[in-house]
Amino acid sequence: MNRKIKIISIANKEKGQALLITLVLLLIGSIMIPALLSFMTSGLRTGQVYKQRTNLLYAADSGIEDAIWQLNQSQNVTTEWYYLTEAVNNCNVRAKIEYIDATPSYYITAEATAADNTATTIVTKIVDGAVDLSDVLQQVLTSTNGYTVQGGQSSVSPAAGEPHGPIENYAGQWATADELSDYYLRYVDTDAPYSSDTIDLSTTTTLDDTYVNGPLEIINSSGDTYKTLTLNGTLYVTGDTLIGQTNTDFILDLNNQAIFVASDTLTYALQVGDKCHIVGSGAIVVVGGSQFMPNLDSGSTDYLYLMSVLGQSHIKPNGTFYGTVAGNSVWDQGATITWSDPTGKTLNIPGVGPPLWTKTKWDIQN
Repeated sequence: MNRKIKIISIANKEKGQALLITLVLLLIGSIMIPALLSFMTSGLRTGQVYKQRTNLLYAADSGIEDAIWQLNQSQNVTTEWYYLTEAVNNCNVRAKIEYIDATPSYYITAEATAADNTATTIVTKIVDGAVDLSDVLQQVLTSTNGYTVQGGQSSVSPAAGEPHGPIENYAGQWATADELSDYYLRYVDTDAPYSSDTIDLSTTTTLDDTYVNGPLEIINSSGDTYKTLTLNGTLYVTGDTLIGQTNTDFILDLNNQAIFVASDTLTYALQVGDKCHIVGSGAIVVVGGSQFMPNLDSGSTDYLYLMSVLGQSHIKPNGTFYGTVAGNSVWDQGATITWSDPTGKTLNIPGVGPPLWTKTKWDIQN
């Protein structure tokens, strides 16, 4: 018996479905695409507004930084509005400094204006944030962990117990390595370090603000014993430092400036030898230990400040040391140390030197 099998095409039942699906997708697209384009346009505009506001904010903050720089350069600053000499982020920037009281502290207002006259204003209060070491300067020896006066040649004046006499366990304000680094680092340009690990008086006789990233040796290879290296700014060294250990004698004129050695090597971050003859007032501040054995040609009206924050100040110079020796510990190995009054002297030491302006309030007004 022959049986016929009837095959029904499924495709015959799908006539028009593709068109229906296409129409549905077009309907959905016609609803979603305008909303998506609107969302993208809104996002683009928001991004542009955000970018402009960010540019204005950074430009206004540059006005704050410029005013702080002005204060660091001189206390005699204008209290009127002044414009920065160059545009920042294509914005004109102006700033104003307002003295508050005798703390000292200041309000600084900075305003940045874009080409479409959109503006942002920042007001900040700044105070002197430097650690205050002024009391340390009032003693001939100041140590947080005891001092040793050794040898019959040693002489410390005034004596213990007398005004300005030595203090062996000082409990007053003491500086940390970071506080001192912040104080001195602002003077130098870390992006333009000194090009050598040696300062040779045969070619260099003056130093402005100088940053040395690594160890440093100061020598005089010229053979001329009358060569003088005069400091006209801060010398900041990150590594171990040797001064006047070899070669020909020379004169180091501190000229009321400071040498800061950031190395924390305890024996020793700084070594000053007898080839170096020191004159003038100034500060030599070391994070680690110091071995100080130069010739001192300073007079009784000069003031020299030697400080080792974490290490020992080992002192045995030739000549009288007029000023203050401070350290985690102090070892006087045959030195004559006499306190000299720092009052009225221009010294680059935290607490008596230029303020380290620090922001304490920061307010965006618009």
